[in-house]
Amino acid sequence: MQRVLSLIVACSEYPDQDSGEALRYAEVMMTTLRDLGDHQLFDVPQPQILVNQSATREDIFRKINQMYSEANAEDTCVMFFSMMGGDGGGTGNSAMQTYTSDISGSKFVITSDEFKEVVTRSNKNRCHTVLILHSETDSINWLDEKDVVINLKKTSNSTDLFNFFQKLIGEAEAKLTYRDLKVILENYRAEQHHDAALAPMLVTSGSRSISFYRPAC
Repeated sequence: MQRVLSLIVACSEYPDQDSGEALRYAEVMMTTLRDLGDHQLFDVPQPQILVNQSATREDIFRKINQMYSEANAEDTCVMFFSMMGGDGGGTGNSAMQTYTSDISGSKFVITSDEFKEVVTRSNKNRCHTVLILHSETDSINWLDEKDVVINLKKTSNSTDLFNFFQKLIGEAEAKLTYRDLKVILENYRAEQHHDAALAPMLVTSGSRSISFYRPAC
């Protein structure tokens, strides 16, 4: 049975806001991973979790390295991030804002280039990676071409996210490759009325992408 190692990162506490929204999505993702194991589709160990004040740049990079150090080539590593997006400090890269008590500097931002470099360096066994972004950031260049990025726009709510993942789990058939996810999402979109304005996307680090309809709130 394929093993799925996971890291869940959620941050709602920023100097200028504390919505609690990210924590609700993290709970949905934890339920989803538990259901992956309950459906006996995958072997799913307990996820690594970083929330609010523990969701710093240093701790995120440390947990990523730890997860990949435990992964074999046959495993899939799933990372879920629910946090504010950013502009990469003028670098032109996509970015996420980690926890910080001082928003005046750049040390709280993780750019897509930094993230990709850390994952590439840590993933010595070249296991498959699925990155799920629930953030106001672009989906491109976070991972290598062979890996998968699912972008869930911040306009979605926790019920929508849970329903989508339940659908994904039910049809996954123990596969988490780009091709298999693409087929699942295409079928899901075909069953719904397409709403391009709110549609999350399945992408790879390159140019391939597919949007799918998320049920209205």
